[in-house]
Amino acid sequence: MSASDLTVIHMSEFHFQAVGARHLEHLDSYAELENTLDHLRRYAPVPSLFVITGDLVMGERNAKAGYPRVKQLVEEMTAEFGVPILLALGNGDTNEPF
Repeated sequence: MSASDLTVIHMSEFHFQAVGARHLEHLDSYAELENTLDHLRRYAPVPSLFVITGDLVMGERNAKAGYPRVKQLVEEMTAEFGVPILLALGNGDTNEPF
């Protein structure tokens, strides 16, 4: 595969929280991610891989609720797209619960 055939989708700053919680009191991060994936399905080339960088959750206080949502998302994306998904933690992430 040449570099010109490679389609990398980079996503960042999910800031996942508990279901129904809103980032900055107005943004449902999970719903916005679903909107982004819908857009990709319609308009982007088939991805070769995804790179997802932090912050995956919204601080340590959201690790218990947020990381299972990240895991679910990665499992769903793997099943749908069948390509590698690389994750990198950000400064708002917590290593141990991840």
